[in-house]
Amino acid sequence: TQYEYDAMDVVIGVPTFKHAPPLNADPTAWQDIPVIDIQNEQFLVSGMPVQGVPWAPQWRGPDDLSLKYRLAWTPDEGLAVLVEVTDDQFRPARSE
Repeated sequence: TQYEYDAMDVVIGVPTFKHAPPLNADPTAWQDIPVIDIQNEQFLVSGMPVQGVPWAPQWRGPDDLSLKYRLAWTPDEGLAVLVEVTDDQFRPARSE
């Protein structure tokens, strides 16, 4: 059985499992779950190239920013998500 997630005219199948994969950030436990690999500037919210503004933040490819995610569904626990992010700069949020 599979549930479907529909966003931006893209339908993504979410496999159903009896037990959710462990939520310990270990991607090897999720290896049987299909991966959605995002390495394209069209999915960025900020960092898109701005014509005539070379000092603005610019996306420079998958090593600059990309991600992979996996989704799994269980009737008892709901949606489980694993996200692996590649970014050449780590900027933690300021604590206020």
